[in-house]
Amino acid sequence: MIDAGDGSMVRELDGDKKEEQQRDKLAWKRKKTELTQGETDRILQTRQVLKDWIRRSIDEYGNIPPSIRDRVDSVGRDLGITVEDVVEEVLEERVLEKKGRVDHERLAILLLQKAQRLREQNGGIMTLTEVQLMTEKGGLLSGKVGHEDIKKAIEFLSKQKLIPGIKKLSSGLSIVYFFPVELSFDENIVLAIASEKGWITLEEVMIRTGWSRERVEVTLKELETSGISRPDPSYSIGKKWYFPGLLKQ
Repeated sequence: MIDAGDGSMVRELDGDKKEEQQRDKLAWKRKKTELTQGETDRILQTRQVLKDWIRRSIDEYGNIPPSIRDRVDSVGRDLGITVEDVVEEVLEERVLEKKGRVDHERLAILLLQKAQRLREQNGGIMTLTEVQLMTEKGGLLSGKVGHEDIKKAIEFLSKQKLIPGIKKLSSGLSIVYFFPVELSFDENIVLAIASEKGWITLEEVMIRTGWSRERVEVTLKELETSGISRPDPSYSIGKKWYFPGLLKQ
């Protein structure tokens, strides 16, 4: 290449370099896409294998033996797949296996599985609306399971004495109790007040009940200990507790 003395050769070299860089960038982008797609395919294939294991286990044993659970944990760990994730996917599919109709007994089992995972978060109590949101969270059952289906599944669990069932608070709101919770008179009063918006402040309870600060603090602490309420550390004006199972009414 001859330099014409006006810098044209330099410009041409710069152009060649930019084209080469662009080609390298496009090649890496294609490679990255292939790697990402390959990883996605691997996760989907692995998840399907794990679902097959769980499905066969439920068919054969009616539950998931420790050996199968350990295998799922071992294989899925690196991919961020847990036994509970796979079990819920299988149970969600089975809810609609009867030609798209809701199988209420299978829905009941799914609700119990999901409630177990949320027990530490909300103490095992939820509004019917929150149960509905919990059911639809995976996406597969979204728009396919109605409030009446939820009620029938809960009634089945209650009749089988697997859960305490639905109780109505003095506020008129119906709460689903998935696990036995013995609440005192004071705790039920506070729960009814909190059910109006999903959270409560110490001062609000004192004003509405006429109780002393000590009585209110003890009651809220008991609800916190049972996992039904959580203190809100970000609240700077006083003391505030929120109730995870009552927030999305």
